[in-house]
Amino acid sequence: MRRTSRLRSLRGSTFKRLDRLRRRATGIPSAARIDEVERQVSDITINLLNTWANFGRAYYLSCMLAAARHRGGRVSVGNPGLSLEDAIGQAVRHFRPYCAPKSNGTWHRRDEPTWYDPNKLIPICVAQKFSNLPQIYSAFSLGSRVFADLPVFRNYFAHRNQHTRDAASNCGLQNGVPSSDRPTAMLLTPPLNRPYPLIAEWIDDVYVTVDLLCD
Repeated sequence: MRRTSRLRSLRGSTFKRLDRLRRRATGIPSAARIDEVERQVSDITINLLNTWANFGRAYYLSCMLAAARHRGGRVSVGNPGLSLEDAIGQAVRHFRPYCAPKSNGTWHRRDEPTWYDPNKLIPICVAQKFSNLPQIYSAFSLGSRVFADLPVFRNYFAHRNQHTRDAASNCGLQNGVPSSDRPTAMLLTPPLNRPYPLIAEWIDDVYVTVDLLCD
């Protein structure tokens, strides 16, 4: 995803990715082999976090460009007119004030903030004095555990060791599903009084958050 002058465009491209992931999450055959289920859920989880992180980065950069909001008006910022690299630099130096760009003026992606973490994204938006801060606060007030726990499950699927397995298992009760030695089973279990598997519920929560952020 790239920065855009219209948040409607960013919203639409993100929704398409989320729609594909949700269809996959709710379409895993009950009779599928365990290794195939593991592969599918692993891929969905990793792609969901990547989609959300890429959205967070593109959203910040689009707002810095004074992007048009989905339902009218434009985002204004405290320091308008910055180039792409200067806008990235503002985000990098918010948490790493002594960090420097490469010799060609671009920034290493590894130096950029953790875009999928609201505790990093929100303070950057506040520091840049985004005019749509009320919408940003509202978007992150839904109470979903997805932004805290999705990275935990992603780490499990990426590394698959006892430490990451235990960390994922400890997320169960907070999400209304039984803890299990198989994080995949937890993600495919519907939370208490909810109709869809946890991973699908998380996709829906990201969907709503994106919609509110682009409002």
